[in-house]
Amino acid sequence: MDHKINCPNVCIPSSDEHREKKKRYTVYKVIVSIGRNEWFVFRRYAEFDKLYNTLRKQFPAINLKIPAKRIFGDNFDPEFIQQRRAGLNEFIQNLLRHQELCSHPDVQSFLKLDCTRHQSDPSEDEDERTDQKNGSPSQNVNLGPSGNPHAKPSDFEYLKLIGKGSFGKVVLTR
Repeated sequence: MDHKINCPNVCIPSSDEHREKKKRYTVYKVIVSIGRNEWFVFRRYAEFDKLYNTLRKQFPAINLKIPAKRIFGDNFDPEFIQQRRAGLNEFIQNLLRHQELCSHPDVQSFLKLDCTRHQSDPSEDEDERTDQKNGSPSQNVNLGPSGNPHAKPSDFEYLKLIGKGSFGKVVLTR
């Protein structure tokens, strides 16, 4: 990447407990936004710790702190998780105040800033972009019983993308 990296806005609004086989662990949701683009990544404490140790060795002059590991007591106590989440959020905020850290490859990877799909306009959909590139007319879509059984997506005016999931998307149309 030759261009200057814009430091994103980042927050850690929530956490969730996960179980894998017989192990329990907490996963923190990290929301990243640059301009109109926004996405989230899920990270465990161990991933924050690994990033911290990498950056601390390479940039000893920068005073970064991460919440300490808990040796005794319940790691799944809601109060402890809340304090840890706040500490991790503060760590990320301090990290992003430094341009040199923000452009570091490990930080880029940690926040998925190196993923090109986040650089596009969120109002566009991949299917819509390929249709525009190919110049192909929209295919007929079965809309079920309606006044116009041969309606096509091009018959509608797309107003807003309401939501997008793994199965499909919801679009406000006229």
